Formats: sequence, C-alpha cells, structure tokens
Amino acid sequence: GPETATRMVSCIRSYIGKSSPSVRAGSASSADRLVARLLAEADVRPAASAPPGVEVVRRRDGDRTWLFAINHTDTEVRLPAYGVELLTGGHCAGELALPAGEVAVVREDRT
Repeated sequence: GPETATRMVSCIRSYIGKSSPSVRAGSASSADRLVARLLAEADVRPAASAPPGVEVVRRRDGDRTWLFAINHTDTEVRLPAYGVELLTGGHCAGELALPAGEVAVVREDRT
C-alpha cells in the first residue's frame, strides 16, 4: 500500500543518492517491480522458499546457521529445512511443518 511505496522511495533515494533528485513514488506494484529488479541485479535471494505471509530469516555465525520462521497466515505451511527445531526439539529432515500463527527456530545441520 502507500506505506510500502513511501518506504521504498526512501530506500531508493538512499540507494541512488543525491545524483537523482527525480525519484517519485509510483503505485505499490511499480515499487514492487523496482525492488524485485534491484534484488535480482544484486543477486539477493530469499533465505528459504516461503509463501506470502510467512517471514523467513537466516542468521549465520561462522559456520553455524539458524533459520527463523514466522507464519502470519491461518494455514499450516511447509518450508524446506534440515536440522533441529530448537523450540520443540524436533528434527527437520528436509521439511519444517509450521502451523498457522506459530514460529520456529531451526539450528541447521552443517553442510
């Protein structure tokens, strides 16, 4: 919505700098297309494949990684994961089942 477009323009202005004072807000979809293009050009990829409404972040410390997932939807989702889910102690052997409205933290297996 408008808040997303405003945040995007701020980020774009920061990214482009003072050399381009002509940056204007467009529709949210145009901001989404621009962000997708910038991310692709920078070779930025998501931490894991996730459907809309599911946040996924990967944190790294040396050779150790953790996958944090938050399901904001009203349905269970399945995410690719290998390791130990630290909140339940369960093992993820390729897939994490994340119930609606729940969170998970997976200490990923070292590869």
